[in-house]
Amino acid sequence: MLAGCSVDAELEEDTASAVEKPEVEETEEEPVERTPEEHMDDALDVYDRLMTELYALEKSKIG
Repeated sequence: MLAGCSVDAELEEDTASAVEKPEVEETEEEPVERTPEEHMDDALDVYDRLMTELYALEKSKIG
């Protein structure tokens, strides 16, 4: 029984060393310039999606 435990411990150690996290380089992204129209389009898309979901929810309560 103890021999099996030592094999498990060795396997865990080998697995832990083999699964090292790769180093991730941090890069600075330049901010994207957006026009007021683009912001408004995004806001209208969100509004439309929310109103559609609200309408569907209200319709399911009634029906």
